[in-house]
Amino acid sequence: MPKGMLSYGLTFRGIAISLCIILVCNSPLFSQTIFTFAGSGSNAYSGDGAAATAAGIPYPKDICIDRAGNILFTCYNNVRKINPFTGVITTIAGTGNAGYSGDGGPATQAEMRFPWGITTDTTGNIYIAEYASGRIRKIDGLSGKIYTVAGTGYPGYNGDGILAVNAHLNSPQGIAVDNKGNIYFTDGHNYRVRKIDATTGLISTIAGNGISAYAGDGGLATAASIAFPTDVIIDRDGNLLISEAGTISCRIRKVNLSTGIITTHAGNGLRAHSGDGGLGIDASIFEPTSLTLDAAGALYISQYVDARIRKIDPVTGIINTLAGTGVAGFSGDCGPAKDAQLNFPEGLIFDRSGTLYVIDNTNHRIRKIVPDGSPSNTSVVVTATDTLICAGTNVTFTANPINTGGNLIYQWKVNSNLVGTNSRTFSSANLKNNDTISCILTVFSTCGNIFYVSSKPVLIRTTSAAASQIQLTSSGNDICQGVPITFRAQAIGAGTNPVYQWQLNGNNIGSNSSAFTTDKLRNNDKVACFITSQQSGCAAPYYYGVRYYGNDH
Repeated sequence: MPKGMLSYGLTFRGIAISLCIILVCNSPLFSQTIFTFAGSGSNAYSGDGAAATAAGIPYPKDICIDRAGNILFTCYNNVRKINPFTGVITTIAGTGNAGYSGDGGPATQAEMRFPWGITTDTTGNIYIAEYASGRIRKIDGLSGKIYTVAGTGYPGYNGDGILAVNAHLNSPQGIAVDNKGNIYFTDGHNYRVRKIDATTGLISTIAGNGISAYAGDGGLATAASIAFPTDVIIDRDGNLLISEAGTISCRIRKVNLSTGIITTHAGNGLRAHSGDGGLGIDASIFEPTSLTLDAAGALYISQYVDARIRKIDPVTGIINTLAGTGVAGFSGDCGPAKDAQLNFPEGLIFDRSGTLYVIDNTNHRIRKIVPDGSPSNTSVVVTATDTLICAGTNVTFTANPINTGGNLIYQWKVNSNLVGTNSRTFSSANLKNNDTISCILTVFSTCGNIFYVSSKPVLIRTTSAAASQIQLTSSGNDICQGVPITFRAQAIGAGTNPVYQWQLNGNNIGSNSSAFTTDKLRNNDKVACFITSQQSGCAAPYYYGVRYYGNDH
């Protein structure tokens, strides 16, 4: 899913209201539990084709989720993917060598230089901000080929209104795509947020005048000063939210794209940590690096140096700490997220189940935070090769675990009967009409707990060919020898395009036609027609025969 583009709720800062209402509106942060989703803690790149928890993921930076639910993240000089069903990690872009090459070819053969921000569009394309090479790259969602969509590789600023591929960029970092395909990204050391038009390919400035400062609230964003923009996301109303970090200003700014006006959404500018339980606008936000939104519209902020994740309620505007103690380190898995240690947290993204994924940069891990204290919002979905079948058709069912982690045991059921083996797939050719197939998962979590989760049942419907018939008529019965006679076969219930085979006295004759004409009949000759039915696409054809006797004079 595109980062920060999930039609989430409002992102205004809100107003102060009574305590009892705050208790109703705010979700209890103490129930959030943290786990390691990927990374062994090693800063050596390794692990492709195996479990992500055992992989070395050195210094991951940003994260997003594609349309299939795969977790995508930038790491070292690569882009990697984790399958949410299998937990297996692979590399989808980059050779690992720092450089710039490979445009027009497979992304896995291209060189990248310090890829940072990552997002996807509605059609499945992937966009990456290459911080050190000063470019925006695109991986085609269908072909897997990589292209440059912005940047010359020369650090600097040479103006707007030109093709984005001819523009100089300077440390692009955060990136987002709107539902029209327009690309927004932070141009860090140009102190701007810029846009690439999806139709024209032209680049423009959306916010920032190129001066590293804090100024301009209430006026046009293009005339405002932005200290150092680190990330950008799009809220449900189409506003841009921009994190700015550094010694000059630590704030979240908002740009109304309809009016072009910029305001401060959160943060008092101080490079410190304070304000939990109060309004986000009054809080100190220590080095905000990445942003994301949940399904209710709450804003989440990673505080890079301070090793915390903060949350701003979309209704009240109240800010609280969701995760991190403020002391850099690694601890706390299987416990409350607020008591866990993080080490330079960066990219953030929610999946559809409400699990928050956090890039834990210097711990060389991806952590996940779930709301209910279980290993995650665990579920299993069963898919089938077909659910409307002919009797006797072999059907394969596949269990797709979601947010499980740990070790799994699969137990299949047909109706209430246990079947199959401990396998992610189950096949049967003996299913009956209205049979239901389901899978029970036993999850041995990384925290030592055992959980059970069952899929919704898959209903099987069987069909069979209708009782087919063949009606055979002739142009005459009592005939004279040598007189032509025509036989016609009418197939009833044999489906479309049945195959006809005529026989005379047991020998094949004629053509694949519903009519057969001959003048060679003799007394007591036997004429038959056999039909191969295509009814219902069933694997086994149906044959029918009818015989007529000729009488001559």
